[in-house]
Amino acid sequence: MFKHSIDAFVREDVELARAIVSRDKQLDDMNASANRQLTERMMQDRDQLRGYLNLILISRCLERVGDHATNIAEDAVYAAAAEDIKPDDDPFPADSTCQSKLFNRDWLASNHLDRDLPCN
Repeated sequence: MFKHSIDAFVREDVELARAIVSRDKQLDDMNASANRQLTERMMQDRDQLRGYLNLILISRCLERVGDHATNIAEDAVYAAAAEDIKPDDDPFPADSTCQSKLFNRDWLASNHLDRDLPCN
């Protein structure tokens, strides 16, 4: 999924990028299912708690890689077709600017973090 998202971005392959985005939900569901199953196993086999916990953490990390791949694929569509396919609840929409509600300049300035903003 990650390799395909990079390929989609480099080749400006909108179809491939859209396919990656559609697979994100499936990956989320797989992660949730793995977590449920591993949690059940933890309750049944307390001697292996550490191993099951490690598998849960690995599953979560792999799901995050999938989220990053999805973000790259969404950016690939935006770069190649000028179409924003990010969900409405995305905290960083493609048309966001440094003036967005997430980049509060006053807070950044009060914490001396505004010096290196690219849009100063």
